[in-house]
Amino acid sequence: MARVPCVFGPSIAELTARIAAIEARHADAEAESERSRASIRRGIR
Repeated sequence: MARVPCVFGPSIAELTARIAAIEARHADAEAESERSRASIRRGIR
């Protein structure tokens, strides 16, 4: 008798889409952080 894998939860495509969305949010947050650091540096000088 062959074993049939039984998978529960999101598919690989759904996980990939979630990861892409998280990475996009992270990149946006990183860009915002860099902009605020740059404005702080300009204010200090």
